[in-house]
Amino acid sequence: MRILIWLAVHGLALGAAVYLVGGIRVTDQTSSTGAALTVLVVGAILGAINATIGRALKLLGLPFIILSLGLVWLLINGAMLKLAGFVAGELDLGFRVGSWGAAIIGALVVSVTAMVLRLLLPEYDEERLR
Repeated sequence: MRILIWLAVHGLALGAAVYLVGGIRVTDQTSSTGAALTVLVVGAILGAINATIGRALKLLGLPFIILSLGLVWLLINGAMLKLAGFVAGELDLGFRVGSWGAAIIGALVVSVTAMVLRLLLPEYDEERLR
């Protein structure tokens, strides 16, 4: 159940980025169900990338994150979204992140949307989900 809640929150956040950011698209989907499934799968890919590569980069870049007051954190999240788009493209999922600017803005949208959804869900507790 915990993974389903996590997947739903991050899938909705990624869906918001697809809807709001012009450079992030779900392509080759004729039905809304197929597009939603693609967003959920890419959300899971993004979560796996963030849990492995993203954590290592954030740990290694911690001095720069502190010096830039968090701007490097946003760049790392944008790079992880761009990498997830690349992996989804290699797997032929029909998900595309067009430019680095779209990736960075999309990462900001995903972060803010996920934060708001986590605040709205009373049973969503990061410590309990681990």
